Amino acid sequence: MKIAYHTSVSLRKLKKSDLERYYQLVGDEAVMEYIGPAYNFQEAENELNRIIDNNRSDFNIWAAENDLKEFVGIGLLQQEHETSANIGYRVLRKYWGNGYGLQIAQCLINKAAQDELLAVFAEVDMKNTASLRILEELYFEEINIRTNDLGNEIGDFGLAL
Repeated sequence: MKIAYHTSVSLRKLKKSDLERYYQLVGDEAVMEYIGPAYNFQEAENELNRIIDNNRSDFNIWAAENDLKEFVGIGLLQQEHETSANIGYRVLRKYWGNGYGLQIAQCLINKAAQDELLAVFAEVDMKNTASLRILEELYFEEINIRTNDLGNEIGDFGLAL
């Protein structure tokens, strides 16, 4: 069942059969460069099982598929307040440069709008130029730039729906 879609990407619930592709995503140092350390296989499996077993309506991570039904990444929608949520997205490295990050983000915005939220937010490492371009293209506005515990500049961005 599709959760949300945009152009050639749709979001669906993650399944145990996604483990190998999920591990390719979260186990890739390049994908995880601005997020945290890459996962080993057991960590990826544990995380995927936690996501699948999650019954919270305010925290969702979905598989992103292209129109060929290929797993291309994941999208996150985490409701922080009654009227707003944070979004996040990751794309398998082999699909970088194909617009999937933008389309996943648009799916998440569409889902937030369907849920009648008034705003979405994203936080991005300011060295992550690809994510910054996505937020710019979607008209997110910079709210704040702060330094995290690791000394990295993190930008907080928001979009009114």
